[in-house]
Amino acid sequence: MTMATASERRAGAPRVLLALRAPFSGRTWRAFLYLLTNLPVAVALFAYATTLCALSAGLLVTVAGIPVFAAGLAGARGLGAMERARARALLGVTVAAPPPVRAAGGGVVRWTGALLRDGSSWRQLLCCFLRFPWAVAAFVLTVTYWALGWSLLLYPLWRWTFPHYLGQPGIQVWNPDTAPGTFSGYVETPPEIALAAAVGLLLVLALPRVTYALTVPDRALVRVLLGPWPGAAPGPGTGTGPGAAPAPHGGAPETVRSPVLREGPEHRES
Repeated sequence: MTMATASERRAGAPRVLLALRAPFSGRTWRAFLYLLTNLPVAVALFAYATTLCALSAGLLVTVAGIPVFAAGLAGARGLGAMERARARALLGVTVAAPPPVRAAGGGVVRWTGALLRDGSSWRQLLCCFLRFPWAVAAFVLTVTYWALGWSLLLYPLWRWTFPHYLGQPGIQVWNPDTAPGTFSGYVETPPEIALAAAVGLLLVLALPRVTYALTVPDRALVRVLLGPWPGAAPGPGTGTGPGAAPAPHGGAPETVRSPVLREGPEHRES
């Protein structure tokens, strides 16, 4: 008798059990960590890109502006490698590195020209700009949704803090002076507390899919802007060898060599 694989055990498990386990799965929490770290990372990348462009534009009156900008493009390639590694570790998305920049001969002038002609360097600098607005929105949505879902689910455990510390019977959802019918405006009675916990349970059960959906734009940016252009040979050290990070489902890593979106939210949670 052979031992069943993890995928087979998941396939044979009841759907209700899988749904209850999903909010606690490593895949969900890795995606959550990715969205949380997105904000400081995006701020740093945006600051780098804007500083580079401003400094290079200010130095264009001299010959130093062009090589400074080329050096900034080389730095953007390094930041792109960092972002590919972060996406591989937390999202299980393995994107091949773009081909290295090769100058025909030595010298600063040829090296600068090769960097300025390299499309992948420009795309990785563009990613520093485009990621910032979405990272801010995704961070706000992620923190709000997670805090709302878990706080409502655990509301019966911490409702006592309202009368003890705040001098009110519970969460205020309505102005007590204009509350309709017999509703006091506070979530305080046992049926109201149970309803709040039930709403929190529904939010928590949907949490893995919501969290995954919020990472879809980041996955697209990594695939389209940080990998090789279609038809180009991938660079060395891409994540398809022994050092590649496993996919979140425990199978082979998801390797993307062209900007084709192949992953959808229909995948099961691990």
